[in-house]
Amino acid sequence: MKVLNLTWEFPPWKVGGIATYVVGMAKSMLGKDVEVHVVCPGPEEGYENYEGIHVHRFKVDFPSSDFIAWVLQMNFFMKRKIAEIWKEQDGFDLIHAHDWMSTMPAIFTKETYKIPIVSTIHATEQGRWGKGEGVQIINEMEYKLTYESWKLTVLSDFMKWEVQDLFGVPKDKIWVIPPGMNPWEHQFNYDYWGIRNKFVASHEKIILFIGRMFPQKGCDILVGAAQSILSQFPNAKFICVGEGFGRMHYTDLANWLGVAHKFFFTGFLDDYKVKCLMQMADVLVVPSRQEPTGLVPLEGMCAKTPVVVAGVGGMNHNIDHDYNGFKAWTESSESIAYGVKKILSDHNYANWLVENGIKTIYHKFDWNKNAQIMKDCYVQVLEEWKKSDWGKNPEKLKAKVEISEN
Repeated sequence: MKVLNLTWEFPPWKVGGIATYVVGMAKSMLGKDVEVHVVCPGPEEGYENYEGIHVHRFKVDFPSSDFIAWVLQMNFFMKRKIAEIWKEQDGFDLIHAHDWMSTMPAIFTKETYKIPIVSTIHATEQGRWGKGEGVQIINEMEYKLTYESWKLTVLSDFMKWEVQDLFGVPKDKIWVIPPGMNPWEHQFNYDYWGIRNKFVASHEKIILFIGRMFPQKGCDILVGAAQSILSQFPNAKFICVGEGFGRMHYTDLANWLGVAHKFFFTGFLDDYKVKCLMQMADVLVVPSRQEPTGLVPLEGMCAKTPVVVAGVGGMNHNIDHDYNGFKAWTESSESIAYGVKKILSDHNYANWLVENGIKTIYHKFDWNKNAQIMKDCYVQVLEEWKKSDWGKNPEKLKAKVEISEN
């Protein structure tokens, strides 16, 4: 089985969680008789074998007036790349599209080569901004992708509900396939004091935030919790990792509340430093207002760090309160502060959360198991496709494509 993945981010380009998910799922598919190809933008044009994954990059260094304009231009180059490698690879069995940025190339490939689309909806525009809100063209692209796809996959039960609610997708069209986690990737030896000393003093406890500096990630909620936490733990230090348009606002808020000296807004950090910080942190806080899946707290579990999360979205399903994490009230700095103080003051409680967090990862977020579910989805789609007009006459359709290309 040959599967063509379409994504706008893939290492070394990482914006959100899509790149991590695509790599993890693709690598887990390699031992299941699935040949994985990826078409994505990159710093340079060309082919790369990325740990067994066939990666076909196209260069996207063109200027654009805004993000939407950039995506539309990127789509043009992606379609051209697909047509190029289709001849080289003698076709594929199905397309796997990731989020709205791949909608138009996915539909182009479907209609040109008459093969089915499986799409993964990682997040939605209306989920970020509210039902009926957000950029309308993105909402329409997302709806179009859900409509044109043979099957949809989502990473959490919450996302299944959201996709049904927003786009009217039948529930039997949606497969819930959680992401996988590899704990050993988050547990390794490193220069503990060499890295720690760059961020905090030796006597300080680390309260860690990792996320884009956007309202959805709720960094301001953590800033609002600082005074309460510092009243009991004056040796605490807040390290906030991430970049975005809200960063200066959160810095100003910390100044206004008189806690700026206890915050370190690092901006963007590479994966290695982030994973080191996650291992040395005393508590990881994810106070998001909207979180379709919640990969960061899962990574915290892998790193054996106790987590405090807001009870929203996918985190509401993945985190069991007082079992594998502390689940705070939504948009409540007071509740976040209570959870952090409870963990910092009770080592037995913190250890309990860590132990159960690792159990959760191995039970629910095993890449091998979840990749098999994805393959089962592929197999079902192809079996149904073979019964369709397209699937019954693949050679005839192939001949038509060759004639139109010539």
